[in-house]
Amino acid sequence: MTDQPDTGRLYAGVIPYVSVEGAKAAIEFYKAAFGAVLHGEVFCDERDRVMNAVLEVNGGMVMIMDRMDEHGSRRMSEPGHPSPRPARSRSGRRRVR
Repeated sequence: MTDQPDTGRLYAGVIPYVSVEGAKAAIEFYKAAFGAVLHGEVFCDERDRVMNAVLEVNGGMVMIMDRMDEHGSRRMSEPGHPSPRPARSRSGRRRVR
């Protein structure tokens, strides 16, 4: 037997990778609010920012890290962020889908 958790089952489906400010606090919040389970260790950089953590939430995997501007992280409100934008009609008004 091994003490390593069986995380292979978590690799099915879509795996969101969440970049937040304050990842350590977010991990504790997800554990308290959603019963998330931390798998493995939390990997941090020399500035103690979370580089990667794997959580199990309701049978699925969520990966989380601290936002790191020097590695290309952007806030959704910043120009150049690849977030989806609402569809607009030719008149410039938002279309309802």
